[in-house]
Amino acid sequence: MSTGKINTLKNLMFKAVIVRCSEDQISVETEDGWSLHIYNVVTLSGMEVIEPSDGTLLRLVFDDYVQDETTLSLKFRGGGLITIDMSDNGYSGPEAMQLNGPDGSIVIWN
Repeated sequence: MSTGKINTLKNLMFKAVIVRCSEDQISVETEDGWSLHIYNVVTLSGMEVIEPSDGTLLRLVFDDYVQDETTLSLKFRGGGLITIDMSDNGYSGPEAMQLNGPDGSIVIWN
């Protein structure tokens, strides 16, 4: 994983986020216009999943991220964790992840 790409996740840190789930992705969105769309295989842990009609899972505070060779973990205040399989086996397309900024910027992991 590129260090430059991973550093763009700092734009989400320490912000309240909304986590949404649909059939083909999980999205992590901030009120100030950042959105991370995750298409790869993920594991949710330490979170009580709720499923209202709008697809919102939780309102959380994004605290940190940790990466290794095959995974990226997004850590949330209170112990919630989204672990993303960044290996070839975890890929489901169209890309691994996409980060959209409020200024129209886009960062893609593939």
